[in-house]
Amino acid sequence: MKYNRSNCQRKLNAINENKEGIEVICLLPSISGLTDFCEKSAIYMKKKEDRQLLSLITKFQGQIKQYARSHTELKRLLSNNEGPKKEKTMSAEKDKQACLYQAAKELISASVDTLFCSYILSSSTKK
Repeated sequence: MKYNRSNCQRKLNAINENKEGIEVICLLPSISGLTDFCEKSAIYMKKKEDRQLLSLITKFQGQIKQYARSHTELKRLLSNNEGPKKEKTMSAEKDKQACLYQAAKELISASVDTLFCSYILSSSTKK
């Protein structure tokens, strides 16, 4: 198809990563990238499907223009709105680590001052 590799990867990530709403918007390529994909894949689709895809891209472009000047600006605005949520998650992770340290300290009745102990803590990606 001779479609831009970066745009192809972004589309695949948006499809395969099972993200929702805002995350999908941030993963998709730009409007020109989506339009380019539509043009290059038109020979593989029925005309009705091609028109539907172009219509969806046009609606997406309209939504972008409603909230920002470009897709990049919209992604930046959406990413900025997620900032406090990430900070809360980081704080909760630090609290968990502190609790784990306290539990280990009480369990072995010692602290770092009197005993060298090493733990490898990792965050679970399971929810």
